[in-house]
Amino acid sequence: MDWYRTNAPFVVSHDSGVISGIRRALPSPARTNGESFRSCCLLSFLQLPFLKIDNPPLNFNPEKFNDAISRIDNANSKDPNVEIVGDVSFPKELIYSDRMTSWLATIEPASSEALKLAVRCQHLRRWEVPRSGYPKGRVGYLKWRVALGKYHAECADDILTEVGYDREFINRVKILILKKNLKSDAESQCVEDVACLVFLESYFNEFAKSQNREKLVEIVRKTWRKMSSRGHAAALKLHLEPELRAIVEEAIEPCQD
Repeated sequence: MDWYRTNAPFVVSHDSGVISGIRRALPSPARTNGESFRSCCLLSFLQLPFLKIDNPPLNFNPEKFNDAISRIDNANSKDPNVEIVGDVSFPKELIYSDRMTSWLATIEPASSEALKLAVRCQHLRRWEVPRSGYPKGRVGYLKWRVALGKYHAECADDILTEVGYDREFINRVKILILKKNLKSDAESQCVEDVACLVFLESYFNEFAKSQNREKLVEIVRKTWRKMSSRGHAAALKLHLEPELRAIVEEAIEPCQD
C-alpha cells in the first residue's frame, strides 16, 4: 500500500516529535540488526528528538519551524519515485530526508534550527531535475550536481519565505544546503558528514551492484576525504556487508597516512 494514498496529510507536532499519519501507515518490524531506527526510514520520527530545539534563540517560533517542516515534507511526498519499506510504498525523497534527519540527530543532537532545515531540504524536489537532462560523462554529472544544489536551495528559499523567515536566516540555510565553506564552516561540514553517512548506510549496497571494485574504491576514497574525523568515526561503526566493508577499508588506507 502507499502511505500517501491511505492517510490524511501528516501534521508535525512540536510537543511529541512525531509526524502523525506515518505511525498509522507503517508496519512494526523487529529491530535486530543494530541499525537503530534508520533503516526503517520514517519510523525514526517515533524516537528521535528532531523537532526539539535545544537552547532555542529568543526569537525561535516553533509554529513557524513546524510549518516549514510540514511544507518541506509535503513537497517531497509528491516524489513519483517510491521505496518499499515492509509492504508500504514511500516517496523516495521523503525517506531520504528522514534518513538525513536521523543521522543529524545522531551526530549533532544539539543542532541549530538552520541546520535542521538545511538537512531536511538536502534533496528537496530532486526528481524535478533529472540526470537525463544533462550530458553523459563526468562533466555532465558535475553540471547536474551543481544545478541540483541550486535548485534545492531555491525551493527551500520559496518555502522559508512563505512561512515568514527573514532573509538573513534563509541565506544561512541556503549556504548550508550548498555546503559552502566546507572546511571552515562546522555546520556545512556537518551537512556533508550526514549526507555521506546516509549514502554509506542506506544506498552504498545498491549502488555497488552497478560499479566495479576499482571505481567503488575511488568513490569511497573521495567520499572519505570530504568527511570530518567525527564523520569517519561514525562511518567505521556502520554495519556494512563484509564485501562493502573491505572496499571501505581499502579506500581509506591511503587517507590514514
